[in-house]
Amino acid sequence: GTVIAGTAALALGIGLTAVMYSIIYGMLIKGLPFDRADRIAIVYYADPAHEDDQIPLADFLRYTRQQRTLSSLGGYFLGSANMAGGEQPERVTAIRVTSGTLDVTGVRAILGRTFTPNDNAPAAPPTAVLSYATWRDQFHSDSGAVGKAVRVDGTARTIVGVMPDGFEFPRASTRLWLPIQTPTDTLRPGQGPGLTVVGRLRDDIEYDRAQAEFAALSH
Repeated sequence: GTVIAGTAALALGIGLTAVMYSIIYGMLIKGLPFDRADRIAIVYYADPAHEDDQIPLADFLRYTRQQRTLSSLGGYFLGSANMAGGEQPERVTAIRVTSGTLDVTGVRAILGRTFTPNDNAPAAPPTAVLSYATWRDQFHSDSGAVGKAVRVDGTARTIVGVMPDGFEFPRASTRLWLPIQTPTDTLRPGQGPGLTVVGRLRDDIEYDRAQAEFAALSH
């Protein structure tokens, strides 16, 4: 079946002076085919003064370095792209992600791999991960697709992986995942694209402990 992200069922938050940093019991749709889906959370800002609850890339990178309660942490933003390289060029849903985003789901590529931090480096060779549908329809289920090129918005990207049938995280119709490659050495706190952030709790950690840690980090 199609794998998509769900809406929040329960929010756990601690009020701060201006910002409440919350870990949500999100993505908990009955039957969601992720390994231990109850350990997956959405991490977001809740600030009554601002509508935007996304986390800027600069802040996300700091949390990634400093947090100890999540076994994996990733961020993404939605978009679209012109894709060519297979049989028929098309406009597709393309998700820009940090390394760790797909790891949070616990779902592995059926060919190749998902992204590593090296893929996110600004000067890294452009890469892409294909959905099963893209691999099937555009590349005729070619078992040798990894290492070949797909052209995205005019840039040739090396295919590094293919995800399983039905995996369309974080929304239905996702056909392509691309690494976020934004220069980070010049970013100041609060700068960079806004990300939807997802994480997976470590096995020995409960939500309240993770909430307390991220509330402290958000200061």
